[in-house]
Amino acid sequence: GSGSITRTEFINERNFVLDVTSVIGVDEPVEFAAVQYSSGNRPISPLTPNTAAFTEDVNAIKQLGGQSFVTGGVNYCFSQLVGRPGEANKIVLLGDGRSNIGSSAIDRADKFRDIGGDVCVVGAGFTDDDELLAIAGNDSNRVFEVDSFLDVLTLEKIVEKLVLGICSDARSK
Repeated sequence: GSGSITRTEFINERNFVLDVTSVIGVDEPVEFAAVQYSSGNRPISPLTPNTAAFTEDVNAIKQLGGQSFVTGGVNYCFSQLVGRPGEANKIVLLGDGRSNIGSSAIDRADKFRDIGGDVCVVGAGFTDDDELLAIAGNDSNRVFEVDSFLDVLTLEKIVEKLVLGICSDARSK
């Protein structure tokens, strides 16, 4: 939700979240939470098993603008998921990779992995490939890139790959 993306890109990001949610939430009970991060963070939805309520919350978001505080976004997700032993906890970080304020998102993602979580990254545009890879635990199978959030066709292809990765990992835990 930072100012480094256009309104159309923001809408496409929102639609991407809805696409992933609709696919993952079909077969089994799943809980979702979301946060919009920029100079500040705005929770979109607390952790909920109610896919319809989550979808309504996501549809209602407005772009914040400002700078990119990636760590703040990771921190919010971490706070929603910490203390859930035995759960298949996943963070999907969606952004343009321009973390230009705050501390290292890499360190926070590492702490999340230390408690058994996984982080996938969907990056668009002028991304820092090394940072995205590090946030994803140096696992290239957890990094998905697109030239722009305007590239809806590539985003649709990423949905399938991302969901397959998330769901296959969840079933093995």
